[in-house]
Amino acid sequence: MIGGTFVRDRCRLGDNDGFAIKAAGGNVAPGCRDTGAGLAVPKEDFGALHDCAETLKRSFADDTSVTLTASPAIRYETVIATMDAVRSTHDGKDLFPDVALAVAR
Repeated sequence: MIGGTFVRDRCRLGDNDGFAIKAAGGNVAPGCRDTGAGLAVPKEDFGALHDCAETLKRSFADDTSVTLTASPAIRYETVIATMDAVRSTHDGKDLFPDVALAVAR
């Protein structure tokens, strides 16, 4: 795990969806450079999510697993795209290839 849990859920701030990410140091802040409140990656920006996963991998080089949590309202295609975004780099190197799914409460 990324020292904790990597979370994808429907996060509502008005009508905005995004990616809330938790790591060993706590919640990952917007922009994925520090810890803090807010959505690490706003909207369904899978490119930014991928970049964030690469940033986190530099801090957690030995970790290979991630837990993905999605509320029932999240589309299947979104879950798959999220998994794809965090599994590997664009040149095929592993980021977090061991994806576990969890149900949001």
